[in-house]
Amino acid sequence: MKLGIEHLQSHMVGRAGVTKAFEEISEAATKCIADSRQIANDLRPSALAHLRVSVAIEEHARYFGELSNLRIKVREWPSFPELGEAIRLLLFRAAQEALTNVARHAKASTVDVNLRADERHIVLEVTDDGVGIVSGEIEKPGSLGILGLRERVQAMGGGLSVSKLAGSGTIFSLQIPISSISNLS
Repeated sequence: MKLGIEHLQSHMVGRAGVTKAFEEISEAATKCIADSRQIANDLRPSALAHLRVSVAIEEHARYFGELSNLRIKVREWPSFPELGEAIRLLLFRAAQEALTNVARHAKASTVDVNLRADERHIVLEVTDDGVGIVSGEIEKPGSLGILGLRERVQAMGGGLSVSKLAGSGTIFSLQIPISSISNLS
């Protein structure tokens, strides 16, 4: 597409209005290409192939925090185990979805992402200092990201909840039973 635009643009030399329009179209095409590459990269983050999930989430949080003006702190508790790629990807996607929802709806300034484990569960918690979620908001038809995550987690015997904190803010909590994770390292 971009090559075709550049070819047409080269044949329009001397037509100021048309040349300007082609420059704008070319810039838009360049942005679309860059956005497509970013989306493709986001679909399967290469960082997950060789990094701990907390490091991959931290890299995403650094980038996302700059875009959204959120201060995001990621913490992995010492008890958190090495995980297989499928579980790392699920946790990464869940953290992405939670951070996106905070940026869109919470009016927050600070977000904490915690990865921990006890003897029975792997836990991802994302808390913010925003306005808090309205009861029933997650069940709305447009909440496909959360609903899809909830279905995947429930299929593993786990749970996902999003609730208002006392005072202000929201907590997103995902729990997966360790017994259902066959690919722990």
